[in-house]
Amino acid sequence: MSQPVSTRQLLFQFAFTALAVLVIVAAITVWATRRLALQQALGDASRNTVELGELYINPAIPEDLLSANADLLALDHTVRQSVLSDEISHVRLWDRTGRIIYSDQTGLIGSVHDLDEAAIEAFATGLPQSKVSDPERETDEGMFGAVEELEVYQRLADVNGNEYLFETYRPYAVVDARSGDLFLSMAPLALGAIFALFSLQLPLTYLLVRRLNQAQTHEQLALRSSIAAADQERRVIAGDLHDGTVQDLAGISMSLAVLGDRSERLGNQRDAEVAKHAAVATRRAVRSLRSLLVDIYPPNLDEIGLHRAIADLASETASDTATISVDIEQQLALSNANVMLTYRTVRELLRNARRHARASKINITVHRNEDQLMIEVADDGQGLEATKSGADERPRLGLRSLADLLVAAGGILELHPPLSGTGLIARARVPLG
Repeated sequence: MSQPVSTRQLLFQFAFTALAVLVIVAAITVWATRRLALQQALGDASRNTVELGELYINPAIPEDLLSANADLLALDHTVRQSVLSDEISHVRLWDRTGRIIYSDQTGLIGSVHDLDEAAIEAFATGLPQSKVSDPERETDEGMFGAVEELEVYQRLADVNGNEYLFETYRPYAVVDARSGDLFLSMAPLALGAIFALFSLQLPLTYLLVRRLNQAQTHEQLALRSSIAAADQERRVIAGDLHDGTVQDLAGISMSLAVLGDRSERLGNQRDAEVAKHAAVATRRAVRSLRSLLVDIYPPNLDEIGLHRAIADLASETASDTATISVDIEQQLALSNANVMLTYRTVRELLRNARRHARASKINITVHRNEDQLMIEVADDGQGLEATKSGADERPRLGLRSLADLLVAAGGILELHPPLSGTGLIARARVPLG
């Protein structure tokens, strides 16, 4: 009979599992949100560079920007007044050859450098491109005290159609701070939704476990009622057989014995032998029926207890070729239903070992293993072949019936050969309850 599910245990398991999943999901959410915030900050920087280029830089580009005598004063004034700020530290204008045609750092004007991939991509597509600067490279290019910055490129064109590359430098700490602000605004929403879902699942899980407990309780009550009804029915059948059929057959056996003796005295030897043979057959049938009555319902199982009942089974089945040992755990407290189930299990497995496996040695063990009752009958007989019903590969009817009975009680029957030698280990597991 299966045990009710522990509400506390299931809730603890759910909470532990859900918490582990929550930590993993929260970590992934934090990482994804942080990454999304960084992308948003980079996008904001690119859009800002485009706006600055269109609003301030492009209108201030002189027509002779490419000439050596270009007047850069107006452009420089616009850059310093309207572009440079706490967020934008430097500005450059590049041509396609990699020459710096304008920089707020005047010492860099006219110098030529290799365009990096982001600059080439911006020239080719006309879309803003960004990258994190390399302080070592910036130092080599003449920018003293260079630090890690975000470089954003945007392609511009003057009135003559000449294309330039507008570049802004932003301290990466500013971008990172912007990213952090965005993260702090998004993370509570994402994490709050996860924690809210977790909080809602706990009461729902509790209700589901309660319902499962109630269903199991009803199942147990129904199973106990079914076992009790079957037990009562076996009592009635056993009583009817004992008081009716067995008594009638016993009377017939006695009458046949008397008839045989009378026929023998009258010299009717043939009738005497027939009557005596019939009397012997009838007495054999009476003994079989009385043995069947014990199988159907042991009349004194409640009185003598499990230890004595199984010991009696072992002594009843003892033969010249079978040695039977019994090992039952002392102080083994079982319900009436489990006592009856244990008795029937041992009886059927013992019968199979003696009659079909033809074992010479049989060991019966009954003990408790945590919340299960372990019933084991091990023999040195013919093994799994003895469990089969003739040419049918299925187990014998008695074993199939026993397996069904154990399953109905929440248990299981296992049949397997021993690790060494011949024989069979039949083990039944029954939940305690």
